[in-house]
Amino acid sequence: EDFAEHSWGIKMAKFAGLCNISTLLGGVISYIVFIKSLTPVFLETVFGKDNVPEAIGTDQWKGQIVWGTVFLLVWMIPLSLPRKIGSLEYASSLCTVSAIYLILCLIFLFFTDRSLVPDIGESIKKADYFV
Repeated sequence: EDFAEHSWGIKMAKFAGLCNISTLLGGVISYIVFIKSLTPVFLETVFGKDNVPEAIGTDQWKGQIVWGTVFLLVWMIPLSLPRKIGSLEYASSLCTVSAIYLILCLIFLFFTDRSLVPDIGESIKKADYFV
């Protein structure tokens, strides 16, 4: 925004701010949708469908709403509260842990869900890596 204001004036700085807000909002919404959809499936895969309570299971109107709310309250709101740059070190650590969790969940599903990946070796051979 500062670069846009310096280069093109205050109107472009406001436009850049609106673009940032819309992009960041889309990213936050996609993370919430991803976590609320993946966490119940992950729990049911690890612990078994019968061992996961219905309130946190894969039901769209129970489990997904619970996990979306928990993710929002536990991860997203604390990340948006700090006002000093020094207080962001803990938020950055939290973001790093979240990214690692996301990657581990994807790897776990790749290797365990045979309906998603029937043959691991064949999937690796057929992958388009640099497309």
